Amino acid sequence: MYIEVVSTPPGHAPEWVRDAMIGIQIKSAHDQTVTMPTINSANAPKTRLGQWLYILQGKAEMRTGYVVHANELLGLLLIKSQAAAEWCLENTPHMAKEGQMFMLDQSCCRKVYAH
Repeated sequence: MYIEVVSTPPGHAPEWVRDAMIGIQIKSAHDQTVTMPTINSANAPKTRLGQWLYILQGKAEMRTGYVVHANELLGLLLIKSQAAAEWCLENTPHMAKEGQMFMLDQSCCRKVYAH
């Protein structure tokens, strides 16, 4: 399923970075929304073990949204706004790692089409 970001996603990145995501269409990793514990990417531990410990300590926030591959989102953001993508790479470099996932809140997205 593909989704489109239709409004500014919530988050800790500056509003201009989150605004740059509006209009991006991206494939969701699942065929529906997912509710799961999430970690603020700006404050996230950099390793998978650290992320699991963060979740087990109850520091994660439960959210519902669409899970996407973070490096795909960064690539699409780069096409749309080089400055926004550079901000993400400088402030959350771990998001560019292969296999890293990112959740876009359900409230800021719409389904575009199933594939």
